[in-house]
Amino acid sequence: MFKKVSIALILGLSLGFSAVNFPYPQEKSYGNGTINATSPNRSTTLKSRFDSFLSRFYETGTCPSNKPCARIKFDTPTQTVSEGIGYGMILMVYFSDNTTSYQDNFDRLWTYYQSFLNGNKLMNWKINGFNGVAEMNAATDAELDVALALVMAHYQFGPSSGKNYLDTARSLIGKIRSYEVSTNNLLKPGDNWDSQRNPSYVSTAALEIFKQVESAQATKWQSVIDANYTMLRANQNSTSGLFSDWCSDAGAHLRGNYGYDAARTPWRIAWANAWYGHQDAKTLLSNLYSKFLQNKNASDISGPLELNGSGGRDKNSTFVGPFTNALSASNNQTKMDSYWSTLIGFTNEPYYSAALQLITGLLASGNMPNLATSTPGGPTPSSSSGGNVSGTQIDQFSTAGNEDDRSFAKTWEPWYAYTDKGSDGASTLGNVKSKKQVWNKEKGACEEDDAYAVILQDGNEWVAKINNYNLEQGSNLYEPYVALGLDAEYNGQGSAYKYSFSGCTGGFSYEYKGEAHNFKVQLSTVEDYAYHAMEVTPAKTAWTQVDAPLEELRQPSSWGVKVTFDLNKINSFSWELKGDATVDNKPVTGISKKTGSLAIKNFKCIGTMDFPSYYAPRCGSATPRSSSSAGSGGTSSSSGSVSPVILSQAVLNNGLSAMHSAVNLQAAGNATVQIFDLKGNAVRTLTFAQGSYVVHIADLPKGLYIVKASSGSWKQTVRVPVR
Repeated sequence: MFKKVSIALILGLSLGFSAVNFPYPQEKSYGNGTINATSPNRSTTLKSRFDSFLSRFYETGTCPSNKPCARIKFDTPTQTVSEGIGYGMILMVYFSDNTTSYQDNFDRLWTYYQSFLNGNKLMNWKINGFNGVAEMNAATDAELDVALALVMAHYQFGPSSGKNYLDTARSLIGKIRSYEVSTNNLLKPGDNWDSQRNPSYVSTAALEIFKQVESAQATKWQSVIDANYTMLRANQNSTSGLFSDWCSDAGAHLRGNYGYDAARTPWRIAWANAWYGHQDAKTLLSNLYSKFLQNKNASDISGPLELNGSGGRDKNSTFVGPFTNALSASNNQTKMDSYWSTLIGFTNEPYYSAALQLITGLLASGNMPNLATSTPGGPTPSSSSGGNVSGTQIDQFSTAGNEDDRSFAKTWEPWYAYTDKGSDGASTLGNVKSKKQVWNKEKGACEEDDAYAVILQDGNEWVAKINNYNLEQGSNLYEPYVALGLDAEYNGQGSAYKYSFSGCTGGFSYEYKGEAHNFKVQLSTVEDYAYHAMEVTPAKTAWTQVDAPLEELRQPSSWGVKVTFDLNKINSFSWELKGDATVDNKPVTGISKKTGSLAIKNFKCIGTMDFPSYYAPRCGSATPRSSSSAGSGGTSSSSGSVSPVILSQAVLNNGLSAMHSAVNLQAAGNATVQIFDLKGNAVRTLTFAQGSYVVHIADLPKGLYIVKASSGSWKQTVRVPVR
């Protein structure tokens, strides 16, 4: 995206054309209830700070093995600490872009790490230049960062680069487990030190990665995560929400208040919340916000601090950066942007603060996604969502006036569920069924069918839910599936029910609980079922937010010509559970378990949109809306007739127009509507006061009907088919 200046020549680095999978800037929304800084120049400015960091602190040389290597200069420039190698490796992964890959820089730093190992094959924590050990034995925070950087390098630079970063990471993770985890599952400060704990060393995001890479030890790593969260909860000060530099196993403050060590703790906690949505992380960040940050302006931040929140003399990135990250869980966009502005304003800082400015800046700007779960590529040049996922609510589960309204989104389009029965599958849903008039898209008509009840209560709230399902391929040629769906038939159509998703430039977001699934956005311009979609994993037992930026809604790579994503062409959404199958005599693994459940809520447009103010279903008997969108309707002289629906806007002219199994009536004064069959029999008579109405006749037998409307001297007749 950005051209590199002559610093490449100055440093003698090998900076060629990039072949990276996740080019900077990513500017991804992490989900999990987080927000990002939204400055339009955030990535450009941060990149300039990185270029400065390289010129000041990155140094190449030859290690004792006679191999070319590189180091990150410490605050004492003649020395390097292992933590700096970890920071540097992470930076090389995430700042690689479409012009420059920093893989060579990454490899040189890793060579440096390997050149100064102790007896446990872990790097001694302080080194004199390229020559020898200054302080022996390992520091655990460095190992966690280096191991995580190796895993991310696997996804960024790829196995095709000839480097086996993943196996290398797996070996290092095994050493961390053996030498830097205590018998009570707390992280040691180092491989040969186990008398105290350092809260700022606890990187639960890295521990989650270790759980995946070293899958045979997943139970062990989960125990380590749980034990260290227990320690962090105990260490957090009850008055200020701050943490101490050092503490006991039980979290009791031992030495150092909220100093240069502890300042990193909010960054590490926010990192875990952004990537994994840990409830413990959310709780810790919430306490820090409510007890300290909520009443602190960015200009107030300095350190070190007493544990009660008082004191502080040093204004730098060390203290501002991690607090900026902590605000990602606050939903206070104004405050976070203010902290970002202060953070990015620091220049020419010493090594430690300069490194933390970059690391915390990557996370805060959306440029530090979990590459193990991301889709390769970068944002479109016009992307500006910045992770602000406040959005515009589309569903109305919690706000609808009555149960019937909840069956429709704010677009007045219906929620529903379906199975693969139409594709000869044998998958089933456990939701209750009832006979309803439903819209058959393929036939372009309403028909009576057994419709599933999908708007259900989950605890004390309403959600769209598949209670339980079973995936069976049956005679289906492809994978079995069931799904929740939401129609968007009137999107961008310019009809009387006009609304548009054109303002949803940041994509969509929602929360889910249940099995892994595909989130699909169906466009009318896609004719071969290759809908834009993204995989959502893993299964979750607690509500988890998903963010779907437009650039991540991709068509299957196996299909040919791609269809441009046009927000105005969306005509439905689906949340699809897809199982294992045998296709062309070969086993295919689905994304979802054979049985389970799925619930959806808080479906949002990331952007702005307006909604129609009245109910406009294609099929079935309409019912008056709640007071916010309906008023008194007309009356009928025929028993069992369809109740009309009044529209909220003022009506100046009479008008009658045909719809699908309905008419739209604009009545400037009192009006009468008569419905006749083709034999001339009056089958229904309705009277209306002044207003706008949708009058449905889908309950009548199939056929063609004549609908006549009159008001004073005005008369109009239309023909309406009921299919």
